[in-house]
Amino acid sequence: MATIVIGGAFNLLQIALALYRLLTKTDGSLLFDFYADKVLSYVLLAGTAAALGSSIDLKANFDFLASFFDHGNAAAALLLFAFFCSVVVSVLSSFALSNKAN
Repeated sequence: MATIVIGGAFNLLQIALALYRLLTKTDGSLLFDFYADKVLSYVLLAGTAAALGSSIDLKANFDFLASFFDHGNAAAALLLFAFFCSVVVSVLSSFALSNKAN
């Protein structure tokens, strides 16, 4: 749950920064984007691992709640998908940062 809250807050911050860059017509802080994407990727991966691990362990102990934990696994799969999307964005921000340095 904390991963989702952190990711949502990061997305709101990115929207605000994108609007600021659009209105001021500046490049903005590509270095902030670069490091923030890296941190968010690790947070998403940690959330995925925690969700999958706890769902599998709890499902083994509480068989009567199997469908509930299947929903938890689906949410963890969405976090894993978000991690892969974040990796793609991280690579793109790396390219933008290296192009600006040249």
